[in-house]
Amino acid sequence: MKNCKITTGISLIEVMVAVLLLALAAIPIYRTLSFGASKEIENEKIAIANRILESFKNEIMGMPFEDLQTEFDDTEWQNIGADFPNVFNALMEAQKKYKDFEFSGQVRQVEDAAVPTMEFKAEVNWTTNDGDKRDKPEKIFFIKVQK
Repeated sequence: MKNCKITTGISLIEVMVAVLLLALAAIPIYRTLSFGASKEIENEKIAIANRILESFKNEIMGMPFEDLQTEFDDTEWQNIGADFPNVFNALMEAQKKYKDFEFSGQVRQVEDAAVPTMEFKAEVNWTTNDGDKRDKPEKIFFIKVQK
């Protein structure tokens, strides 16, 4: 039997260098994918916030002006919550997935308007990926005029 020594192959150092290079290449790829995922979540939250605001606007616009005028009869801004059924439902639907949306709204009657008019403004806010409140909540402002 002859003593055979294998002289081809790779050494442990070569394997370790290859693993190190692979790890260094994987870090930027991971960061890119992670950043894309967080942006996707942020965009989804913006869309949800806009759906909540649209449901608020649609519900207000569908209500008789006289009912709103009776309930909100001040010329100063009054707080209104998400106690409108469609707004509440939209908010609850959003809360199922993310649990961090907040809705706030205000209403007032416009003084000295030629036609009775009410102003509405609302905003939806949520927490960002780092746990802080978003700097710029989604907002809506609209008016309703008596027909």
